[in-house]
Amino acid sequence: MGVVLVMYPPEVVGAIYQRGKRVKGRSWVAASCGPDATMERLGMALLHLSISARAPERVAAFLASVLGGRQLPFPPFPDSWIAFAEQDDGTAIEVYPLTHRLVDGGETIACEVGEADEGDTFVHAAIGSPMSRDAILSLADAEGWLARICNRGPFDCVEVWLEGRLLIEVLDPEMRRDYRANMTMDNWQKMFGI
Repeated sequence: MGVVLVMYPPEVVGAIYQRGKRVKGRSWVAASCGPDATMERLGMALLHLSISARAPERVAAFLASVLGGRQLPFPPFPDSWIAFAEQDDGTAIEVYPLTHRLVDGGETIACEVGEADEGDTFVHAAIGSPMSRDAILSLADAEGWLARICNRGPFDCVEVWLEGRLLIEVLDPEMRRDYRANMTMDNWQKMFGI
């Protein structure tokens, strides 16, 4: 029996409470959906992700291709794009220029434009693709980006380095099956002896 936590913005929930008391300064609230709620019933866990790139439209086009969907402009912020997944259920990756920063705009997020940040990052994402591993490798090769098949222990992935700076682990259908079967809390604890 599991409990799923769902994050709600305060405008949806109203005042934010923790154990019946309002928590000041929080921008979210976690609410339990109950013991019978599962991610299978509720849908995906990661809804969308945002990254930055030198060429946002190009990177969004690549990501849309591996997701089996399409890229579209992202009008809330200038020169930004969004890559939607094939299933068109809201799964998406927003791609901003390296000059853009998301900041607290007081009542909601805001975009500040400054100097480009071209440095390496520890941020990475694993995404599922309907494409075969060979097709993913070919698509990355056509962009001139490093791509290779790697074993992460509990799963294999196609490691793609977008623009040579940002890691995206792309999993074809077979790799996703292994990921779902092997990337569990129990298996993680066994693998690392914790």
